[in-house]
Amino acid sequence: MSSAEELGQALQQLARMYQALHALSVEMLPKNRDSYVVLAEGPLEEIRRLEAVISERSNRAIAEAGEADLWLRIDGPGLSWPSAPSSVLTTFLDTLRKGVQSAAEWILNGSLSTRPTKRLLRACDFRVSSLQPGSVQVGVSLPLPERGTVRDELDAAIDQAIGSALHAYLEAACWAGDAADGDAPTGTVADPELRRLLLTEIKRLVPRPRGSVERVELSGRGLRGRRAILTRETHKRIDRALDSRETAQAFAYEGELREIDLDERTFTLRNDFVPESERLQVFSVPCSFEEALRPSAIEALDRRVRVSGELTPRPGRGPKAGKLHVTRLVILDEEESDPLQDPR
Repeated sequence: MSSAEELGQALQQLARMYQALHALSVEMLPKNRDSYVVLAEGPLEEIRRLEAVISERSNRAIAEAGEADLWLRIDGPGLSWPSAPSSVLTTFLDTLRKGVQSAAEWILNGSLSTRPTKRLLRACDFRVSSLQPGSVQVGVSLPLPERGTVRDELDAAIDQAIGSALHAYLEAACWAGDAADGDAPTGTVADPELRRLLLTEIKRLVPRPRGSVERVELSGRGLRGRRAILTRETHKRIDRALDSRETAQAFAYEGELREIDLDERTFTLRNDFVPESERLQVFSVPCSFEEALRPSAIEALDRRVRVSGELTPRPGRGPKAGKLHVTRLVILDEEESDPLQDPR
């Protein structure tokens, strides 16, 4: 049977199912709404199945793909629409939005602030344009200005920065998901500080090592036919890129992030609780952090983290006594928890 014949049959069956649903509503709704809802479950399930067949045979998904600036697809056991956990969808959408927003702010100001302007927040608030059956797959687009609104030079600058930020974010994501590409994304985003910021933000979108999400895919017209596919292995690739610049000897610590100063970009890392079974020492390490890590540092306050970076020794102290300049920060409960049960 050809695709055209299968499409015709599915359309006829779908029409019959809607007629049956209408007849049921005429009979049941005036008497008992709750009974109608229960009895309608079977027809609704069949309607969804037929609509999926029609969408596939008519290539509707390909047509809809061009309507969104970007498609975000999340794959893993138990992840399917229309019964996907809302925590997964909202978490990944928010991570994507904040990543593009941080890059846009960096492009605009050369730094990140603790409170982005309302204009920037509004301009980065993606609009959900479509949801696709199967895996959790959502199409989003940047908001368009309302008709009749007066826009000034700042609005134009913000729009341009967000467009550049989205492009740079997607380019860096494509590099991160392409294991065949080189280990330094210098050709993808030229500015090294922006590149570190982007990779830090994209790392937050990558599936956790022990989570239920196995694969995150970005596609759409913003990628011009390409796809950025992020898996658990992407963490290692991004870490290598973040650690690639020539530095002094690197040190790593685990502890609780305390006493953060956002103006000075410093915090204290403490390890106050040490199990008796482990031969670890209680310590308190003063840390400074890079601008790109500001969002992560804010989110990590009073949480257990793993940090690594360059240690500047204090005069007259041992080689491990000094201030740590943090170049990488991982929130441990995010890395280890399951997003289906514990949202980020």
